[in-house]
Amino acid sequence: MLRIWLLLAFFSMVSYPASAQKKNHNFQLKIRKASSAVVVDGLADDAAWRETDVATDFYMVLPMDTGHANVRTDVKMTYDDQHLYLLAINYNGLPGPHMVESL
Repeated sequence: MLRIWLLLAFFSMVSYPASAQKKNHNFQLKIRKASSAVVVDGLADDAAWRETDVATDFYMVLPMDTGHANVRTDVKMTYDDQHLYLLAINYNGLPGPHMVESL
C-alpha cells in the first residue's frame, strides 16, 4: 500500500508550466480498490474491471494536441494490497498499416 501512495505522491508533484498544459489537464481518474481478485490474463472480464472508471476520449499529442485521437483507447486502473493494475484496451478502427509516429 505504501508503494501506491508513493507512486501517487510522485505523480501529483509533477507540474507543468501553464503554457505546456494539455486540453485535458483537469481530467482525473478515480482509482478504487479492487472488490475481487484481478486475474492478469489480458481479458477485462473480471468483476474488478467492470467496477472501475474508464479513461477514454484521449487527445492527439503529435503533431499537436488539437483534437481527439483517431482511434479509441480505454484505460482502467485498480489496486489491491500488493499491486497496482492497469488495463489498456487499444481499438483498431482504421484500415491500413499500423504506424508509430514517434518513439
